Amino acid sequence: MIGRSPECQIVIRSDDEKQVSGRHLEIQFRSSGGTIVRDLGSRNGTCLNQRALKTERPLKVGGSLVPGSEITALVVSRLDNL
Repeated sequence: MIGRSPECQIVIRSDDEKQVSGRHLEIQFRSSGGTIVRDLGSRNGTCLNQRALKTERPLKVGGSLVPGSEITALVVSRLDNL
């Protein structure tokens, strides 16, 4: 889970990130080997590869996630289920 809440595995916290929800988006590693990403009903949405994320979508290395605003962009460099 990614968001502003301390319960998230990736916490985005700064004064400039008010557009990121407490629990903004989630990345899931599937037992089939695939990885998906989905928005958790955030107020300001999530973009995956410059497109609004409306449903869960496959996530691949090189993918770009923007939670809420253009201030923060996360680029996937590898996918490991830790």
